Amino acid sequence: MSRHNKGKGPRDKEHHQHFIRPQDVISLLTRHEDGLRLASMERALGIPRRLRPILKGILEALMEENMVERTRGGRYKAIAEAPKASEKLDGLEPYIRGEIRFTPAGNAFVLREDGDINVFIPRGNTGYAMDGDTVLITVWDGHRGPEGRVERVVERGRKKLTGVVKRSGKKWKFIPDDPRVGPQAIISGGTIPKNASGNTVLATIVNYPSEQYHYPVVKVETVIGKPGLPTTEIQKVMFMEEVEEEFREEVLKFAELIPDTVQEWELENREDFIHVPFYTVDPVDARDFDDAVHVERTPEGYRLWVAIADVSHYVHLGDPIDETAFYRGNSIYLPHKAIPMLPQRLSSGICSLKPQVLRLAMVTRMDFDSSGRRISYEIRPGVIKSRARLAYDHVAAVLKGEIPPKLSEVEPFREQILLLHEFTRILKQRRLDAGALDLVLPEAKVVVDHDDPLLVREVKKSSPDEWTRLAYSLIEESMLAANVAVGDFAQKHGLVVPWRVHDQPDVEKLEQFRKIASLSGIDITEEELLRRDAIARAMERIKGHRGAYGLSYLLLRSLKQAAYSVENVGHYALAFDTYVHFTSPIRRYADLMVHRALKRHWFENGEKWGSSDEPEELDPVFVKDASQQASTMERKAVTVERQIVDMYRAWYMRPFIGEEFDATVTSLAPFGIFCTIDDPFVDGLIRLDWLEEDHFIWDPDLGVVRAVKSGRYLLPGTRFRVLVASVDVSQGHISFEVVGSVWDYEAEHDS
Repeated sequence: MSRHNKGKGPRDKEHHQHFIRPQDVISLLTRHEDGLRLASMERALGIPRRLRPILKGILEALMEENMVERTRGGRYKAIAEAPKASEKLDGLEPYIRGEIRFTPAGNAFVLREDGDINVFIPRGNTGYAMDGDTVLITVWDGHRGPEGRVERVVERGRKKLTGVVKRSGKKWKFIPDDPRVGPQAIISGGTIPKNASGNTVLATIVNYPSEQYHYPVVKVETVIGKPGLPTTEIQKVMFMEEVEEEFREEVLKFAELIPDTVQEWELENREDFIHVPFYTVDPVDARDFDDAVHVERTPEGYRLWVAIADVSHYVHLGDPIDETAFYRGNSIYLPHKAIPMLPQRLSSGICSLKPQVLRLAMVTRMDFDSSGRRISYEIRPGVIKSRARLAYDHVAAVLKGEIPPKLSEVEPFREQILLLHEFTRILKQRRLDAGALDLVLPEAKVVVDHDDPLLVREVKKSSPDEWTRLAYSLIEESMLAANVAVGDFAQKHGLVVPWRVHDQPDVEKLEQFRKIASLSGIDITEEELLRRDAIARAMERIKGHRGAYGLSYLLLRSLKQAAYSVENVGHYALAFDTYVHFTSPIRRYADLMVHRALKRHWFENGEKWGSSDEPEELDPVFVKDASQQASTMERKAVTVERQIVDMYRAWYMRPFIGEEFDATVTSLAPFGIFCTIDDPFVDGLIRLDWLEEDHFIWDPDLGVVRAVKSGRYLLPGTRFRVLVASVDVSQGHISFEVVGSVWDYEAEHDS
């Protein structure tokens, strides 16, 4: 049920019988070829558990009509699948299926499902499609590439809209926030909230564009707030991305049943690792600690211990906490707060590896020789007692040779920190020698006042200094080692787990990077482009270049996105053949699934599995679903985090409109130049049609902007003086204008 219905009384069954439409059920099952269980359908349809009898009644009716079948595993599948791209539609030529994306001007592009080149759809050929819809199109060769026409809308992408309600005489107008939706929507009959006028609202689409309605018809549901305020814009993002900020009462009550201390009976089937002097290292403001480490020197080299919170002991497959964690997929971290995957009672309580208390953990012991080659490893469920909670700035001070804050707490671990630094440097160098890509881009850190979400204190680069980076590296390398060891174990024993995969990069995108790097003075041959070690060496040369940020960003965009999959294809960027996420089960559901797979394997092989109860048997189809869900929710989290950071950056820059800054070109597009100011650390756009000193055009072959008269190129790293022209908080956009000539800065600093 949507958040804006919270607090209302239960609806009668007849209303819900209409609310849960058979076509919605069919549409949902058609999108999941392997089928769904009842709980998954309830989550996807947004209906409470108490309405399961109604949902089952609809499914039984659909089974009688031979439209749905039920598998032995209790999953429901659609029998009639959606048409495939090779079939014909109503006698037309073979059509293409894909997602349509509109531009504010009314034109569109269709992102083909088969992965082929996008298709341009002129505004007169878009039919009744809306941005985000799945459509069927016919395609032909146009002047600038493939063009097409929408023949049918297969599935609607948007169910809700946000916009501003305005009164025009006796009528109401709804102006969508997203210009890609169109200029307006029709407000259907019904009561409009009293304070809606002039405010941003959330509306549900009740009718889509058609011959009868040329614009979408919406019903106003909730008043969000005054347009342009960060609080309003953030809430819009939460509504549209369907982010659950609060836990349901059922989940919180279930969490209350979990003990807040380790009980004697919970130590059954576990190894005792209390003797290992583990410690945690986290940011100063961290509230949960899901990993602890310890390193020892051995005759062969080093022994590394990594202990990870045993969340799977407390969160079981199908319970209310697990269902919520499955849906959320991961925690989301925003400038003003975090939205955790697990209730605080677990994440900051019994599952947090706090010092001087017993905690259940999954412990990995790894032995390495002096060159960093792993000799042996062992993974076991156990019980630990962390000795201390250290912060990264404490560790950084030790590495730098300074007196750290809280000296009495840190001093006993000085030798341990230095030994871990010695060892993890070897591990990292071994990775880099294998061709791992050490690509780290600075991110924007938005500091918001604790008491006033409208007060942004600063926007700065998140990239820490050298010593703090080294402190972070100690833990990062330790976690990578544990993830690889568990991945090797899963591969050896054939466990079905969500692999963390990163496929080979797109050669065409790498070629684009190579061309721009060459224009910037960094030569990479086409042959080198296909070798990861050559790309790694090119990255080292980029680090000292004035366009390092832009070139690194371009290279990052050339790489494919990491994801979770039951098919292991390795991890390209890290140069690992087997890699899983095992070390953060408090904030990632995929890690929780890996822990469950380990326990099931130990149980089936007569080994200690960490409990007296039989661990859950994992259905391979469910693991596939969980992998897809985790990947989807990870992308959503990145989208939400980026949108909200951009909104805060735009809000922060309002007082700076009209002021000048030095800016650096970071990326280029057919419509403009994206630049970055270092302090405050914000990005902005200069539109090409705003540049008057020359005729600047986009060169699609090189992927850069060229001045027609002078023949000079604008490249990543080019610097010039800019003026902050405008900000759009709702879109998170900042616009710049060039002060003087785009070549002035170069001429001044070259002389």
